[in-house]
Amino acid sequence: MNTQRLRVLITAPSINARENVSGISTVVAGILAENSHHHDYYHFRTGRKDGEKKNIIWLWRQLMLTPRFLIFMLRHKIDLVHLNSDLMPASIVRDCPLLLIAMYVLRKPVILHYHGGKYMMEPPSPGSWLYRIIQTMLKGANTLLVLTETERKTLITHFGVSAQVMPNAVKENPKYITRRYNGPLRFLYLGRIVTHKGIDLIAEAFRQLQSRLDDLEFWVCGQGPQKEHFLKTLDGIPGLKYEYKGVVDGEKKAETMYAAEVFLLPSYFEGLPMAMLENMNHGCIPLGSDDQAFRAVLSPPLNGLMARKGSAEDLASHISWLLDNKDKLAAMSKSAYDTIQTKYSIKNYINQLNQIYTNALDHERSKLFRNRHEPSDLQRSLHEN
Repeated sequence: MNTQRLRVLITAPSINARENVSGISTVVAGILAENSHHHDYYHFRTGRKDGEKKNIIWLWRQLMLTPRFLIFMLRHKIDLVHLNSDLMPASIVRDCPLLLIAMYVLRKPVILHYHGGKYMMEPPSPGSWLYRIIQTMLKGANTLLVLTETERKTLITHFGVSAQVMPNAVKENPKYITRRYNGPLRFLYLGRIVTHKGIDLIAEAFRQLQSRLDDLEFWVCGQGPQKEHFLKTLDGIPGLKYEYKGVVDGEKKAETMYAAEVFLLPSYFEGLPMAMLENMNHGCIPLGSDDQAFRAVLSPPLNGLMARKGSAEDLASHISWLLDNKDKLAAMSKSAYDTIQTKYSIKNYINQLNQIYTNALDHERSKLFRNRHEPSDLQRSLHEN
């Protein structure tokens, strides 16, 4: 597809996996790798690095974020802004001024790309200051992107705005390896180590499976604010064979996902977890929660399993099922792999993204779009006059 070459400012935390373990960072790294031959990308870093402390230096950087953003846009002569965010309180407060600067000061089109977050499925109270900020952002952006159909419906219900569904994607992996499942089953947690990913549920589930711990191994990969707490909790489970492998990236990450057999992610809320898609892309069977993000991808027990959200007991039950049904795991692994190849291709994702860029730029150039009237508003205005 021929597209106009644009100068695109794209926001994300650091895309260096050694500095930040984040789904948004993984998504943006993929866009930069696969689409830089179509457009010129300028990465504007938002969010903290893993382990970065909230001190006076951090506070100064936050205060200077908006003026730095303005200068960055002017210096690089940006045509379009791809603003990656989530509906978490800190992200909302941080990103709203950036959107307003791009839209109303510099008159540049903004793609507001949401990656889940606490308030995506459980919005703040209508009339609260956070609700009003979210509504300002939703109604100000040229194009809204969400990860699932459920999220799109939620925005309509709670905010009266719609969005385009654009699920995350990964680069197709041509290499499928058949696993044998003839030893202890190897479970993997890979990603940001934070409470809402269900790390305490994982630990409690293993504690409840005391009599089955000889039948499994557990690997932990990643970084995050609850890392030490998680590892200390795992240390306190007698008989659990686990290994913390640090942050893995590139070939080491691929090797880890090939060597693992089940990927654990019993999250309380998600957008559409890149770590799950990456593991499925390597034939690693996902065991997630019944959150809407997993329901959008998984069809248990065909290509993965889903435990009841917030229930360590149900998670333990699903782990036991996997241990007892190893004869079914090869088919589940292949189905998980095939799901990615057919539905979550980065090639289709990039084609869709480039069309979105083109449409947003065309709309911003339209005077009708600048007035931001809905057709019903225009008809009512004409009738009143």
